[in-house]
Amino acid sequence: MPGMFGARELMTWRRSARPKLVLGATLLVYLSACELSACAQAPLDVATCERLVDRYVELSLGPPPQDLPPGGFGAWVERGLEAGRARPAYRPRVEQCRAEVSSDKARCGMRAHTQGEWETCMY
Repeated sequence: MPGMFGARELMTWRRSARPKLVLGATLLVYLSACELSACAQAPLDVATCERLVDRYVELSLGPPPQDLPPGGFGAWVERGLEAGRARPAYRPRVEQCRAEVSSDKARCGMRAHTQGEWETCMY
């Protein structure tokens, strides 16, 4: 069964301005969407970046100790987060996050299950 267009109609369409018009319109829509979304996002707030850096610290804690009492996991994680927040590199990482990280990257980082996944989200 032949296509919707005959060979003559297809050749005329290919030589016409329609493909250029379609490409131009597609590019215009993409650039407009870019201006409204990730390309022109406001920086993340401090609280979001702190949660994101805390997530990395949490992922870096490693496995919990074997002798952890029942219900002690939350306290163990909190101690690890406090130690991470006390490090000199913590605050500069939060500021770097505010300057460089998009909300899409932040969402990805918060869903990460390993340090490697978190790092992949950021780069």
